[in-house]
Amino acid sequence: MTPSMQYRLSLDFPHFDIRKSIIRIFRDPDAPDMDGKRFVVVRKVLTPEEIVRFDADNDAYWQYRNGEATEAFLKAAARDAWQTKYGEPIPECALEEERDPETTMASCLLPYDGTVSLTEEESHAIAAVDGDLTMDMVWLVVEGLGWRPGKPVPLDDPGWRAIWAEEEECCMYIHIIRELMGMPFGSNDFCDESSWKPLAVILAGECDGTQKQHADTDKI
Repeated sequence: MTPSMQYRLSLDFPHFDIRKSIIRIFRDPDAPDMDGKRFVVVRKVLTPEEIVRFDADNDAYWQYRNGEATEAFLKAAARDAWQTKYGEPIPECALEEERDPETTMASCLLPYDGTVSLTEEESHAIAAVDGDLTMDMVWLVVEGLGWRPGKPVPLDDPGWRAIWAEEEECCMYIHIIRELMGMPFGSNDFCDESSWKPLAVILAGECDGTQKQHADTDKI
């Protein structure tokens, strides 16, 4: 595991972290598109032991994630959450409109519904992203790192290590996040992979990895 991924996993927001919970979105497809989107987000939080086990056994993870017991748990949670949020039973079409946050465009779930309240301007920053900004990415930024969409963050902020950890597993991740934060790459940087790595990752590398080894050698 890379140091950046270790940092990423140290973030404590399990209810919105797809690496620590199995999360589902149930959305009413018949609701109006403007200011009438109705949805609930439910999750099954994994234990630390389950996280370790599933990290080592991908097949076991998918079997558990898609298993009947997990599906029943999440749908029961969706029924309860819908009743609490809207004061009525969840429509059957919403139960059938089951989505993963990794494949749900963030613009489909506005206004934002999380533990953090976003301003209208910040919501507009989410809607304005041209790339494939999915809900799990927004949760990492807002719930995990405490960043505000549309507000640039210095590249030496440690949070960029978490973004880089995701970039290493999903190319172009950092491009979308930078656009979300109002700091897109320039036309030259976009084609220059060496410029993609944030300063925070480079600085961390001086303390863990080959750069530290070189530094120790120089002291001898």
